[in-house]
Amino acid sequence: MSNAGQIAFVGFDIGGSKTDVVAEIPGLDGPLNLRASGENFQKAGAKRTASKIVSLVEQIRLRTGFEGPFRLCIGIAGAGRPEEKRELDGAICAALQDPEFRIVVLSDAEIALEGAFSGGSGMIVIAGTGSGVYATDNQGGFCRAGGWGPTIGDPGSGRQLGLKGLRAVARAMDGGQKTSLQIRISENLGVASRNDLIEAVYGRNLRYADLAPLVLAEASAGDDVATRIVFREVRALARDASVAASTHEPIEPRIVLIGGLFNDAYYREALGKALLDAIPEFHIVSPEATPSEGALRIARSITGPANAT
Repeated sequence: MSNAGQIAFVGFDIGGSKTDVVAEIPGLDGPLNLRASGENFQKAGAKRTASKIVSLVEQIRLRTGFEGPFRLCIGIAGAGRPEEKRELDGAICAALQDPEFRIVVLSDAEIALEGAFSGGSGMIVIAGTGSGVYATDNQGGFCRAGGWGPTIGDPGSGRQLGLKGLRAVARAMDGGQKTSLQIRISENLGVASRNDLIEAVYGRNLRYADLAPLVLAEASAGDDVATRIVFREVRALARDASVAASTHEPIEPRIVLIGGLFNDAYYREALGKALLDAIPEFHIVSPEATPSEGALRIARSITGPANAT
């Protein structure tokens, strides 16, 4: 297949739970969409993450037969600092060994803002495995609140909901307030005793975020403990949004909600109410495009010579 003078553009949205890819390939009638497992950049590191990206590029090549140059925009959670972006960029170039590629590495927030507002002003609230509030102000500046990661931040995230649910189960086992979470989480983890729970938490590669749907389900069903967990977490995330709205240049008063937790109607309503209380002048709107489509838009704008290997 001759691809002389043609360029393929690909946008990546790599989160902790899933990876979404959208590609614009010469000769195809429409975009090609792929979905793969997520990647925790902080745990996986640059080389393993680069290997996943290269594997997805090879899938695109095999499915389309396109052998020409690519322009890639990689939006990834957990790689927002300049040194992390440079490290991942270098690892991808080393793995590809192809001088016809151009690559831009950005944070997941940057591509989500591009998708949500097409370069305009507004705020996004991300709540998935992690959480954070990000905005583009009316002067084109980037601002943020939260996004500190699971140890010192991430309120309202899947990780925090799952972790707080586990703590509630531990307290109930000690004779504290009873909660239906004890049955739901114990069944999910296959535990029947204190020792079982300790082994599950410390002896397995347990993803706290996987327990978030159980906490939300029990809150929705009226469990007092689960309800308090959810409302404390969403209020904390709404406070981050209030900080972002009040400590920077003016922001267009619109919010887009992004992340897997918003697929849960109970969580979406709870956070919506918390945001209305915290920043009543803002309103929730639908995104103009997805984060992966935002990455594709940025990929189309990449200019200059191909990456050297």
